[in-house]
Amino acid sequence: MANFIQALEFTLMEKEFNINTVKLKLNRLKLKHSYSEQTGALTIGGATNLTKAWILWFILPLSIALAIIFMLKFEMLPMFGKGRGIANIYGIFLGFPIVFAIIGFFRVLLRMKHNKGEKILSKGKILIKNKQGQEIEILANQINEFDFTITFDKAVSFGELVVIDNTGERHTLFGLQESDPRLLRDDMNYFKSYFTQLVMQN
Repeated sequence: MANFIQALEFTLMEKEFNINTVKLKLNRLKLKHSYSEQTGALTIGGATNLTKAWILWFILPLSIALAIIFMLKFEMLPMFGKGRGIANIYGIFLGFPIVFAIIGFFRVLLRMKHNKGEKILSKGKILIKNKQGQEIEILANQINEFDFTITFDKAVSFGELVVIDNTGERHTLFGLQESDPRLLRDDMNYFKSYFTQLVMQN
């Protein structure tokens, strides 16, 4: 009976972490990945749609701000009110895209920073490769735990998933950005559990 329950629990766990579900989540989060059916290894390497992110989060709002400055300089915008009133009104319109561009710039940089290189997760080990060709191999018996941190902000929340080795060193696996902090926490918990099962399985 105990063996049956154990087998049932394992089956449910396998169903919960179906690789197709994992792929769908990674696609939604715009993280580059590949999966080997032969070895069961999952490779995560970089963020997708960075060009689109640069355009939407930085170039577009910056262009709007520059356009407003250009039109103000050549008096192409309607002038109503006097003196400081005009400055305050157009200062507000100018401030929004500038602030958005600054926030967007650091959002993209943060996304690139925490998703550079390749991380290959497979049964019994993790292989971390950086762009300089250096590799770090972490065996299952050298892993203390998988963990994540979430930084909350008014506009967006950022989550970082790490693996902590026996020496206490933290190795970043990937970083996520999400406007809904509850959804971000659910995603981080999901991948923490999935990676634990994938790497630490006997």
